[in-house]
Amino acid sequence: AYAGVLGTLLVGKGYVPLNPKLPIGRLAKILLQSRSRTLIVGKEAAHLLEPLLQQIAHSISVLYPTAEQAVVPRMGTDPHRLVLFEKASQDQMFIVPAASNHNTIAYLLFTSGSTGEPKGVPVRYDNVRSYVQYICRRYEVTEHDRFSQMFDLSFDLSVHDMLVCWERGAC
Repeated sequence: AYAGVLGTLLVGKGYVPLNPKLPIGRLAKILLQSRSRTLIVGKEAAHLLEPLLQQIAHSISVLYPTAEQAVVPRMGTDPHRLVLFEKASQDQMFIVPAASNHNTIAYLLFTSGSTGEPKGVPVRYDNVRSYVQYICRRYEVTEHDRFSQMFDLSFDLSVHDMLVCWERGAC
């Protein structure tokens, strides 16, 4: 998950974390509302992939870490494309030059929906940069510090723990 988040940010794209504990219908709604075109899946969530993709009509490229046949879903005639990291050639990888501007979304988190339908809350690169830089200066974060990372990636405090930590080379 961390490699997916970091790789996505390094190429100037935005990420939408999906919590595998959520029902398939909710995950499908998040994918549809966010208009995601790429899905990075770890083997721990592979069992959710096939039922999830059955609910998605638009084409999604699925990046999958290994070719362990027991967990790779049948893609059938779906419009989706499966790319295995270990077998991907350079031209199959989605390498895009890092280019973010003031309006580029770094990540999109969905609310719990406690007041109705869950809503996507976009956070832009400039806001993230400003926050991370301020926190690093304010608390004098160094490579000797440690961060908890106790939060699900779909919760906003996970962003603090990941990005502030990575900014200073902490653990």
